[in-house]
Amino acid sequence: MFIPRERRACLGGGGFTLIELLVVIAIIAILAAILFPVFSAARERARQSKCTAHIRQIGTGMLMYADDNNGRFPPNLPPVLQNGTFVYRNWDYQLLGYVRSREMFRCPSYHRDTRERRTRRNLSTYGANYNLLSQKASIVEQPARTVLLYEADDDGSSREIGQAQYIGYFHWGMFDYRHRDGDNFCLADGHIQWMPTIELFNRQTTGVYEWKGITYDPSATRP
Repeated sequence: MFIPRERRACLGGGGFTLIELLVVIAIIAILAAILFPVFSAARERARQSKCTAHIRQIGTGMLMYADDNNGRFPPNLPPVLQNGTFVYRNWDYQLLGYVRSREMFRCPSYHRDTRERRTRRNLSTYGANYNLLSQKASIVEQPARTVLLYEADDDGSSREIGQAQYIGYFHWGMFDYRHRDGDNFCLADGHIQWMPTIELFNRQTTGVYEWKGITYDPSATRP
């Protein structure tokens, strides 16, 4: 029986078979599996680059603060009660006049705000070397290898290393491993350095005063 060409197309002569559709879906799934990690890594590299700019600006702000305050880095001051509300005066709040915006204090890869025990006490997701807060910059004997700022874990006590004992050290629990299993550091000379901090976590390392050439000790004399 003769079936017009238009009718044959309607009956499925020009369509896809089930097998062909499954093959196409499988190819799309394979391509997605290959490309998704690539796109994800590219997005993280972009966030890391933005974070580098943030921590560099904060570090520059700390150095500018020292220039304007008799060579001293910003202090951690206790909060004060004003009109029934606590006004926080940590080191990061002291820098508000030296940093372009509050956004600079937030790492773009930090996504744990809802879990943070600190709310307003710490403005920054970056931590500061407590051995330098309120101290003169001149006590740093080797600025190019002495930590000024670092990417801290979400625990508020990790924001100022050495807070309890006034001795800076490397501890696996103080970092957040935000960028490709590592974190950005700002050294006391203002340069930024990425460190593979996941190595500290894997080894559960604590009490290390010098690691991969950098230190929290301003005298840089500890082994």
